[in-house]
Amino acid sequence: MRTLLRLALLGTAFALATVALGWIAVPAVGVLWGLVSSAPHRPALTASAAALLAWAVLLTWTAFAGRLSALLERMGGILQVPGIILLIATLGLAGVLAALGALGGAEIRRLRAPL
Repeated sequence: MRTLLRLALLGTAFALATVALGWIAVPAVGVLWGLVSSAPHRPALTASAAALLAWAVLLTWTAFAGRLSALLERMGGILQVPGIILLIATLGLAGVLAALGALGGAEIRRLRAPL
């Protein structure tokens, strides 16, 4: 139960930060998570899953607003790839950025810990 709550709260942080600051907020929130995470196991995995879920919610919201399909059609035509590939790549980008940020934050925390 604590894991789901942690995932939901972190996902909310990723979503709000992305809406406010754009994609650059994802690694920043990941670094903060790595620095403050009390979860001893895999902070990068938690951050990655939360960012992926947050961006999935944001993309779903955009789809219901009616703009996503037009964007995927246009970008898919330019890049000559199916729109689903663009969706998968977008979600993957969020996950990777969050995981790398969390790994960096956890490493900083480890280096600053007293020996």
